[in-house]
Parts: sequence; C-alpha cells; structure tokens
Amino acid sequence: MKHLFSIILAIAVVFSGNSQKREYYDPLSWGDNRPEFDVDTSGVFIAVEARGELIGVKERRGSAKEWWGIAWNYVDDANCCMARIGVRNTDFGDLTDSRVLDLTVVERRNGEEAVKHVTTLERGVSLQKGANSLAVEWDRGRMKLFVGAKEPELVMDVEYPKPVQPQCAILYSGRFKLLSLITESEENKPRLLATSYSKAMLDDRFAASVDPIEGYWSYLDRETDDARARLGGRYDLAIVREGDEYLLLYVGGADVNSSNWKPMMVKGRMTPTPFKSHYDLTWYDSMMVPMDDDTFSMVDDEMILTLKFPVYRSQLRFYKR
Repeated sequence: MKHLFSIILAIAVVFSGNSQKREYYDPLSWGDNRPEFDVDTSGVFIAVEARGELIGVKERRGSAKEWWGIAWNYVDDANCCMARIGVRNTDFGDLTDSRVLDLTVVERRNGEEAVKHVTTLERGVSLQKGANSLAVEWDRGRMKLFVGAKEPELVMDVEYPKPVQPQCAILYSGRFKLLSLITESEENKPRLLATSYSKAMLDDRFAASVDPIEGYWSYLDRETDDARARLGGRYDLAIVREGDEYLLLYVGGADVNSSNWKPMMVKGRMTPTPFKSHYDLTWYDSMMVPMDDDTFSMVDDEMILTLKFPVYRSQLRFYKR
C-alpha cells in the first residue's frame, strides 16, 4: 500500500503528516455472505489490498476452475471490473509442465467478459497450498497491481481510470478463505478547500463592507525558526466574514505546491475569542494540511494581521491593502 507523508517542514507551511484514510475489515464479519465494501471515489489515490487462499485446487489441464479477485465499479457479478488471480498448468502430464499463476484484469458488461490485461507469474506466489496477497492501486490515471505469497510485489502498471462507483466486492469461484482486507484513500484536498467565491464577487462585497477585517491583505514579513519551519509563499489573502468566523482565502503568492493552490481556496479560518482582536486560527499549510495546534491570530490598531504558530516558533504578518 502507498504511504504518503509531507517531508518538508514549513510554515504556510508544510509539516509532517498525511491525509490518508485506511480501513481494516474483519473477514469474519461477512459470515457466509460475499464480501462487499466501498471505496472513496473522490480520493486522488485509492487502494485495496486483500489476502486470501483458494482451498482444494487440483492440478489439471489448463486453468483451474478456482480463482479469486478484487472487483470495483461493482453493480453485480455480471457488471463490474475485476483483477483476479488463478493457477494453471502449462502442459499437464508432460515433463515440461509447470505451475503458474495468471493475474488478469477483466471488464464484465451484462455477463460478457472482456480481458484487458494479463501477466503470468512463476515465482514469489503460492502455486499449490497457501495464501496470496493481491493489491490494486489507482493514482493519477494509472493502475498498479501487486501480488505475492508474502509481501505483494509490483507486477503490473497500466493506464487505467480509478473507480467511479464506490461499491466493490471480493469475487471467487470454488472454496475460498478471505484472510484480510484493507482499503486506503487520500482525500482530494483541493476540492475540500474550494469555495464559490470569485474576485468580482469579493470586489463588490468589500466595496460595501463596513467590517474593518474584510478586504485584501498582503504579506508583510515573517519570523521563522528555519529548523522547524520555512516559508511556503509570500501570500496575498482575501478575508471575508462568514457567520461568526472569518475565512482567509488564497489569492496568490504560493511557492510550495503552487500548482494545487487556486484563487479563492480556503487558506485559513479565524474564530473570535473573548479577547478583543484575538482569534483562534486554523491555517492550511502548503500541502493543505490543517494547522491548529495552539495557533492564533491578532489584528493591531495599525491593521497589521499577525498569524502565530508557537509550536513552530514562527509567525507571519500581513497588511491590509
């Protein structure tokens, strides 16, 4: 399975953390029912890893009748996509015969099956008794498949779209024992931080606003502990009031991860405290991870906005334009 970690410590900033969601399923929870589960199709990265064992598979001419696999875009057995594994004998009864495992990607439509990709494995997999692990990952328009008797190893990397429907299932033919099942996804952070604001909308709003905090703000200076944090950009912000809090919207200026930051995405939130001009702060760093551990902000009489990050011994200051 893929493990994603921010590797830059920064203010505005990238700090160690990740946005992966991982779920472990108890195979016993399905009883005699077919294992069905969901994946988060909104994720920019999706993965499913299962481990299972086919029982009572006998050698025979050609492919064994028994197989198992991971199905996605699952409507029913006749309508789905699937990566499946099954064993076969290459030349049963002959001295040159060998046992191999086929990994096959198929698409089923109304019971008709189309084979999209096939690869054959002879090593690192269980070909008689014993379990195999099968993992499927979708990331940036590609699909990677991993198989192994112990640690699954990459055996296929092809162009393939991620699931568009959340329903998935473990399908099999013959006697099969599911030993483990894990799903993992990485949330689509740009989508979560998107808003419906536009510059024209804010220009009209700010022109009529009597709230001194609302308006456009620009980077002034910083104090950072370079061992703990570094600047992610000299940001321009738009601050707009929503209910009891202020939204800090990104306007421009990102250096780190700049391709993912679009105008009017949420860069932070300020919530009033009992103290005048002091706010609890949630700030989204360069990798769009929220920072809210003891962070706060304040606006002084000269309309200087200061964002404080005590854990990182750092601060950013902005002035109102």
